[in-house]
Amino acid sequence: MNEQNQHDIVEQLISDLSFVQWVQSEFTQNDAHWSEYIDLHPEEHDAINLAIASVCSTLLPNKLEDQKGDLVKSQPNDSILRHFLNYGYFWTIGLIMLVLTLFFFREKIGLADKLVSVTAGNVNNKELVLPDGSSALMSPGTTIKYDPKTWSEIRSVTVDGLAYIKATKGEDMMIHVGDVNIKMIGGTALSVDSRFGNFELTCQKGHADVVTASHETASVSINENLQLIHDKLVKRKFPQGAVDMIPWMKGVYLFNGIPYRHVITELERQFDIQVEVDKAYLDKTYNGFFKKENINDALFEATWPLKLKYRLEGKKAYLTPDE
Repeated sequence: MNEQNQHDIVEQLISDLSFVQWVQSEFTQNDAHWSEYIDLHPEEHDAINLAIASVCSTLLPNKLEDQKGDLVKSQPNDSILRHFLNYGYFWTIGLIMLVLTLFFFREKIGLADKLVSVTAGNVNNKELVLPDGSSALMSPGTTIKYDPKTWSEIRSVTVDGLAYIKATKGEDMMIHVGDVNIKMIGGTALSVDSRFGNFELTCQKGHADVVTASHETASVSINENLQLIHDKLVKRKFPQGAVDMIPWMKGVYLFNGIPYRHVITELERQFDIQVEVDKAYLDKTYNGFFKKENINDALFEATWPLKLKYRLEGKKAYLTPDE
């Protein structure tokens, strides 16, 4: 399937109300139809997964508004009271906040210079093996910091960028991502993304608890995705198996409603090139994706949705209107 056809299939699916309802209902409404469609079109599986991810991202703000409405309408009941009186709940949040406080205290008293800082350069993903055998697969441009001297006491990393973390079994691991803190149990594997001022987490295995600086909390398990939207944590569940294709780990970079400047930044990271385009395009909203397999295919994929064309000269790509 060529790149234009894959884009067309994604656009067709996300424009189909039945498909959107299927994803929005967490794959219950119209499930017979779409399950059969998936079985009959194995060649479209990558496009279908991209469409699912695209619809999920698009629907998150609407889901947030629905949740706000439900909260206003709801009345206190015994289950809610039991939830807030659950000491285990408070213990978990307290532990996360304690680790966060200690982390910032370390910064203030000058111990941060003892942290090991590892950055993935342009083009290639970088695998980092942590002191206990846990690992992090880092997308280009990502930085991870950790303290090997205190690792045996507390497993803690700071992530700036896009990374896939696999914790070995044992004690919990703390991940600090901007103002968001994640406590993942031993044996958990998840992808975390803090690029462009956003936060997104996809849990592939295990379980993690999340807390923000504004004390928003959420928990995620296998096949669940979490995003921070307007300071609220919003969770969605993917169908069984779909999460196996965390897009960036297969070289697919997906963008939904973001300024085009961020797409340019990602192209430059992934291919170590310099992209030149009229500044008028930088703040235009972009929806689409590109694959990392071939630079010419990637430039085509990243330009045609905005009706641009490209010219590649060595390490420079020039984007101009496709007139």
